[in-house]
Amino acid sequence: MKRKRCDNCYNPLQTCICKFITTTNHQTSIVIIQCDKEGHHAKNTARLLPKLSNNIRIIHESDEPSLAELKSSGIKILNTALLFPSETAITINQFKKTDEDSIQQLIVIDGTWRKAKKLILTQQWLAKLPQVSLSQHYESQYAIRKTTVDNGLSTLEAIAYALAEIEGDSVSTLTPFFTLLEGINTMFIQHMPAEIKQRYKE
Repeated sequence: MKRKRCDNCYNPLQTCICKFITTTNHQTSIVIIQCDKEGHHAKNTARLLPKLSNNIRIIHESDEPSLAELKSSGIKILNTALLFPSETAITINQFKKTDEDSIQQLIVIDGTWRKAKKLILTQQWLAKLPQVSLSQHYESQYAIRKTTVDNGLSTLEAIAYALAEIEGDSVSTLTPFFTLLEGINTMFIQHMPAEIKQRYKE
């Protein structure tokens, strides 16, 4: 028998996190390109971000018409950048110093590093966009999904910190994102079997 799910957050009712969802306003347009199957991962942090803001949207990598539209807007909209810490990337703060206008549209890839690199190879127009990285290292607060990448952040955290750096209003920008992240951590750990829960306390 399938578990009943919340119509808003899509989680099973016992792990509903709607009470942790609060809206936020920001000027920068955030477009998330979601890699194959990432959105179906129970621990994915990006899928709920459009609930926080009308200026965040998700495009699946298989949605070719939407990707074509994004490609066109990426060319037409001034100061569109890709958040990706490549060897040629400059920090967000450096970008702001070299251009009078800040980043207006930020594209973020939601997926593993391997899948993100593959997506850039297949969607070559992404590689032609200015690539930016966060201006400092942040410690991840995402407790329930492991990463082997040094200083690795969840998509939620990366977007939150990027917005704070772009718009310079860290408290009001970060609070709704990390309230949601706290809810994700809390509800998942709370309903884990005891032997598994212990791993996340170590």
